[in-house]
Amino acid sequence: MDAHHLPASEPHRVADLWYDDGTIVIQAGDAQYRVYRGTLARRSPIFQDLFSVPQPENETLVDGCPFVRLPDAEAEVTPFLKALFDSEFFPAYPAPTNLRDIYGCLRLSHKYEIPDLKRRALVHLSSPFRTCLSQVDSIMSCHVDHELWEENPSYSRVMNWEWTDTAGLMAVAQVAREVGALWVLPRVFYSLSKADMGRQLFLGTEYRGLTVSLSQIDQNAIKTATSLLMDTSLQMLSTMQGQFLESGCTTPADCLRARVERFLVFRPVESQDLRDPLVLWELMSVHTTYAPDSVRICGRCWPVLGRIQQDLRRMLWETLPDVYGLPNWDDLHRMRSEAIGDAFSDYLD
Repeated sequence: MDAHHLPASEPHRVADLWYDDGTIVIQAGDAQYRVYRGTLARRSPIFQDLFSVPQPENETLVDGCPFVRLPDAEAEVTPFLKALFDSEFFPAYPAPTNLRDIYGCLRLSHKYEIPDLKRRALVHLSSPFRTCLSQVDSIMSCHVDHELWEENPSYSRVMNWEWTDTAGLMAVAQVAREVGALWVLPRVFYSLSKADMGRQLFLGTEYRGLTVSLSQIDQNAIKTATSLLMDTSLQMLSTMQGQFLESGCTTPADCLRARVERFLVFRPVESQDLRDPLVLWELMSVHTTYAPDSVRICGRCWPVLGRIQQDLRRMLWETLPDVYGLPNWDDLHRMRSEAIGDAFSDYLD
């Protein structure tokens, strides 16, 4: 059948948002919702203005109710309306949630000016993308797959949702740009830079019913930053064969040999690891911990090496906003504070 002559899709009712005594029918895509006009008008000045416009005598009715078609995607409207009409849906951080619900609630609460829902969604969005390196380290050490996630609920409050692919990260970047949540972008763009995205970076993609893409400026910054990340990783690796000597080291030749051996182990590391210098030191530490005694760095030199590596990580972290064409960390911290306050102060902040 010719694509131009495909039959139009039939609207379907969203059962959870079809109230028999509802007073207005809303359609987004092929989805229809029968909800309460008064509630929408009270929560949103945009809806209030929309509903105050006099309707013609022959206006369209669905099930005897006024009918409004929204230009937004069903994937956005469904969680947005659920958050407005179901008090148990989309609870505040640190309750678990998911990116699709965050995206819909955040984008549409911003568009339709519902500040309390917008703030709740902003806190959720910010949860995995902190603005301090110490917080990032806490999240990396408490990943959702770690046994502590199940054993100790306090760890799950650090990051209450996670993305599973680069399409999800692109969705985060897209909505963050739209609503002005710039403080999440350094970490998001870093994660995109270290990923092997190929054409997806420039062509955009789909994420669970949403079309997502990045601006050309962001595309170029993400692509360019990949070289910086790899250079930082190579610099971290090169310190393993440096000639530094810690005062009190009684086996300088053995320590140098051990460091060179560690360097040789990691030099051919996969490019994916080289694009992630923030975790490279952790990988090197694990390998060194389990190295044979004959090639183990001494207890005096190892902390010195660790401090050098951490300094390189901090230097990279401080430059990330500038690398991606974003405001500096001080300005990003201020933006976050104005938008969501000190939302994470009790959760490994």
